[in-house]
Amino acid sequence: MSEATWKNCSRCKKPIPFKTRYYICSVSSCNVRNTNYVFCSMPCFDQHLPIERHKSAGAIDQKSPPSPSDQAGSQARRIIPTAKAQLSKPSNKQISQGGEILVIASRFKDFISTQSEFNTSAAVMDRLSDHLRHIAMQAIDNARSDGRKTVMEQDVRFLEKLNLNI
Repeated sequence: MSEATWKNCSRCKKPIPFKTRYYICSVSSCNVRNTNYVFCSMPCFDQHLPIERHKSAGAIDQKSPPSPSDQAGSQARRIIPTAKAQLSKPSNKQISQGGEILVIASRFKDFISTQSEFNTSAAVMDRLSDHLRHIAMQAIDNARSDGRKTVMEQDVRFLEKLNLNI
């Protein structure tokens, strides 16, 4: 690969330059790290379909990234806001009104059932999701105070101090 080439087409092996249009398959299994199919044109993508035997797939139009030499001079510094500069933190009331269930209800109910042969009320999922939202906000605050943009295991360790036996 030359310096002007981002990747090669998965089908015809022609180079795909930086900052140019290319296509990817809409099927998720074609876009994992091991396969990572990229196609230089629609005819190359069309040749991919019978080989992979997708039932319904489409080409997603993408643009290749700028070359590393273009990025070197324009690297912007990332600044992570501190807790003081943080946007308005949602109150506990706002957190509890999130509405979306964050737990896979069937798996949680199966766990309760296998451990105790008890049934589980649907209202449990709302309360459990509220607790998870609160834990997530605490973990986000911990990561932010450490200057990171990734929530890690150590950010959730505060639960051990609360004697929740997690």
